[in-house]
Amino acid sequence: MNPKISIIIPVYNAEKFISKCLDSAINQTYKNIEIICVNDGSKDNSLKILEEYSAKDSRVVIVNKQNAGVSEARNDGIKNSTGEYIAFLDSDDWLERDAIGNLFEALVENKVDVVRGAYYINEGNKEYLGVQIDEAILNRCVSTEEKDFCQKVICEILNGNMPGYIWLLLIKKESVLKTPLFQKEIPVMEDTVFYCDLMNVIDKIYFLNKPTYHYFCNEEGCVNSKNNYIKKIKSFLKVREYLLNQIERDKFEKHKRIDIVNTNMANLIANHAFMAFATGDKKLQTETKQLMQSEEVKNAMKNVNTRNLPWHLAIHITFIKKNRKKSLILYYKLRKIIRKMMFWKK
Repeated sequence: MNPKISIIIPVYNAEKFISKCLDSAINQTYKNIEIICVNDGSKDNSLKILEEYSAKDSRVVIVNKQNAGVSEARNDGIKNSTGEYIAFLDSDDWLERDAIGNLFEALVENKVDVVRGAYYINEGNKEYLGVQIDEAILNRCVSTEEKDFCQKVICEILNGNMPGYIWLLLIKKESVLKTPLFQKEIPVMEDTVFYCDLMNVIDKIYFLNKPTYHYFCNEEGCVNSKNNYIKKIKSFLKVREYLLNQIERDKFEKHKRIDIVNTNMANLIANHAFMAFATGDKKLQTETKQLMQSEEVKNAMKNVNTRNLPWHLAIHITFIKKNRKKSLILYYKLRKIIRKMMFWKK
């Protein structure tokens, strides 16, 4: 018999989507699975739906808990799993019918610790392939000991060229347990942080050039809420701190990664500050200005190499670094006008 694979699904107020998600997991061609649904304190009918599915299929296991966020939900799923391998699935997404089978076959054939699949984005009635990664590593086993592994994989994840989506992976459970698991204090980019921790404990990864996953871009999940900008900036600061500390103890190229982490995090912080300002919300603008003048943000901007960024991104980081408040606000106003003009041209 094939080994058991645990599919972990964090669930929070997902009554609109969870049935499609569960159907895709239950109907996998690979049958020896357990579907661990971690109900993270849902206030809608999610738990009721989960219970209905569990009553019909014993492979659906429910872990019921108070709301603590997606990282803790995934960690609880891992702790309650009994499979030899682990896959992750978000409650508003779904799997291709042969997703688990294809991932497992690639993992066994190539004798690796992790397999990463490709994915579709579903937005309204549109479906298209997600971000494509470097063809040089597609359908190929890549060792973490390779001289250019950091450049090919780690740097690409940190730059955003290879999205660090945890739900694209099938992983040996023993490898997952070697990591610190998901960091509950990091509410944004927690999957990117986990990726970097995972790459540090594995020997090989295989990049399967076959879509296995459907990422559903719903309005609530894909549009930035103005209430989240401050929260995200604070989370980026935590991600930066965590990654810089991790670099000190891992096995990959230190200096190259420090430069990328500093630059990428500064860019994310500055862009979200601009988006907060662009809302026109006076209270939010005031909060953003105060946060951007904090010592944490100043430290994050201090060592950024702006030569690694396009000019329009480098400008606002330079203004933040030099504490040019008036210049920064003027630049944000001009950028907002230019953005509107570009939108009208479309």
